[in-house]
Amino acid sequence: MKRIYILLIVFLIGTTTYSQNYILTVSYNVSIPCGDILSIMKSTSPGGFDVTYRKFIGDHFVVGGTAGMALFYHQFTGTTHVTKYNLDITGVQNRFFYSVPIMANVGWAFLKDENPGVKPFIGLNIGTYFVSQQYDYGVNQFNSDNWSFGLAPEIGLMANINNFNLTLTGRYNYGTPQRNKITDSMISLSYFSVNIGIGFCSR
Repeated sequence: MKRIYILLIVFLIGTTTYSQNYILTVSYNVSIPCGDILSIMKSTSPGGFDVTYRKFIGDHFVVGGTAGMALFYHQFTGTTHVTKYNLDITGVQNRFFYSVPIMANVGWAFLKDENPGVKPFIGLNIGTYFVSQQYDYGVNQFNSDNWSFGLAPEIGLMANINNFNLTLTGRYNYGTPQRNKITDSMISLSYFSVNIGIGFCSR
């Protein structure tokens, strides 16, 4: 996990050091698994976050970047075949699934930057996901780490109040299939997230 936090800090410093007229937002995220993720993680993730940088280019076009983390947890009772050690593990397992997106984004706001009030917008995030899986069974721990190319279209609302910014977004996260090194199966990253954020506007 240490390298995850290092990546997030580097992202935060890099997006703000040489920028003016930007919006920097910290969001709390609730994520809902679907697709392949739903087959191994049955629970919603209530504890995610992200840091998003946005800059208006002209009146409507928005560019920037985002980085964050979603943590899924599921307690599974049953049998799992660990291919690496050719073992069948039966019993209670605590499963953890970390998703860390690091992405550039582009967007379009339907009202001008200087207009007061609530602004609807759409966007597309493009970049990579670091995905880490951890299965705990008693004192035994099995891990699988991968990187995958990803896309995350989003729709949302933003509002500027003096130098502060409030956002509400819905985002679909998709990462290309990667091999689960614990079970030797292919899985693709797929989950929805709802994000509530507060941030600072620099004019």
